[in-house]
Amino acid sequence: MPGLVGSLIAEGQHVSELPSFIWFQGIALIAILLQVMVLLERFHMMLMQSLADRTVAYHKLKAEMQERRRLEHEVARITDASGADWEMKSTTAYVSRSRPRFCVQKR
Repeated sequence: MPGLVGSLIAEGQHVSELPSFIWFQGIALIAILLQVMVLLERFHMMLMQSLADRTVAYHKLKAEMQERRRLEHEVARITDASGADWEMKSTTAYVSRSRPRFCVQKR
């Protein structure tokens, strides 16, 4: 250890200043590492919150997709149950009272 301490000391420094200088460097290094640790912890918390929000949004989307699929099946069932309710509007086009689409008659 004395060889390492000797290499860290500048040529013009006294040995009596050595312990306070090493303590100062140690405290400065600890302060820097604590700042980095705090920033990394906050970043980690942000990532975990983002992941939780993503999971909630995914489950909400999945539930909405199931609800939409259920409603589409219900609309299709009601449309199929209503039967043919076509009414002639002109000589070339028919419009349904229950379906919002047009059928053009070919001649």
